[in-house]
Amino acid sequence: MRYWLILIVTILYILPIDFLYAQNNDSAKDNPVLLQADIFSYDQANDIFNASGKVELEQDGQMVFADHLIYDRKNNELIAHGHVVLVEKTGQTLFADKINLNQKVKSGNMQRIGVLFSDGSRAAARSAEQRTDNTTILNDAIYSPCNLCKEDPQKAPLWQLRANKVVHDRNTKDIYYHGAKMDVYGKPIAYIPYFSHPDPSVKARSGLLTPKFSS
Repeated sequence: MRYWLILIVTILYILPIDFLYAQNNDSAKDNPVLLQADIFSYDQANDIFNASGKVELEQDGQMVFADHLIYDRKNNELIAHGHVVLVEKTGQTLFADKINLNQKVKSGNMQRIGVLFSDGSRAAARSAEQRTDNTTILNDAIYSPCNLCKEDPQKAPLWQLRANKVVHDRNTKDIYYHGAKMDVYGKPIAYIPYFSHPDPSVKARSGLLTPKFSS
């Protein structure tokens, strides 16, 4: 289960992606944002920037690549879509069809996410959502450290872990799993309907920990 926790912790902390909004923070003076693309346009009336064609956004060693990027400065909203790739300084790479972030209401969502970790393991989720109540939700998450078969990439890996829904509550600092399963060669061998644990920011908890039961 250690690998499963690494997966969830990594993906859940991807949202919100603060460096995309660094131009609104004091740190922007020390770490300026570099944006380049084939085509730029600016809607002065609505204060909206458009960039398309080999879009690259970089700050402090972190990079975003996309086919199209829209930045609505008035509403503090950023949308990137089309072969979106996020590269972290650690070498971890995240792929998505579309990213939509709104810093004003502290919300965002990502569609069809894939993650390639620095150790070669992989993870994916159908979607991820950062909600205004300070929670992050992953839908249909999956993780496997196994390489895909070169002859048949569609073949199930040696083992993988799946969950219907994963919720990270930053208010209580807990991570909740709904419908977690472990597959070996594509066959489910273990099923955990529901469980939870503290997030990595919690070093220890004191007092009586009362168990919670659900069905």
